[in-house]
Amino acid sequence: MKRFSLFEILLITSIISIHLYAAFSDAYNLPNFWFTRDDAYYYFKVAQNIATGLGSSFDGINLTNGYHPLWMMVCIPIFYLARFDIILPLRVLLMVMGILNAATAVLIYRIVSSTLSRSIGILAASFWAFNFYIHSVIYEFGLESPLAAFTVVLFIWKLSQFEN
Repeated sequence: MKRFSLFEILLITSIISIHLYAAFSDAYNLPNFWFTRDDAYYYFKVAQNIATGLGSSFDGINLTNGYHPLWMMVCIPIFYLARFDIILPLRVLLMVMGILNAATAVLIYRIVSSTLSRSIGILAASFWAFNFYIHSVIYEFGLESPLAAFTVVLFIWKLSQFEN
């Protein structure tokens, strides 16, 4: 495993710090600024019902599908925490998405740095991590997009390693 460079450490620290700030902010901010789509709450409610033993159901009665199974597998153990506090899973999921954001940015940095140059890699990773449009499309909806973006970038990184 490659050691982390100073830039990668600073990038991870800043991304995680932003997500920690958001996770510990007022509970009112979570539905208004971070999880702004009702689709996310569809995932969250189904994950909560699966975690409490009601099965794959939105209303606890009728079975449902139509969700991304891998993202649901991420959400289920997190929404088990809803037994203790209904907002706690949202805070934890926000941190999971922050970790996915940081990992994706680091992989982008490594791919671009090895192919082009270190300074272009810094630019690309910073753009990914701090662009408001990317944040709103990939991370803010609370859907499977962060996991999908991370997976695609991971495959590209592994493919570039294989090619070298």
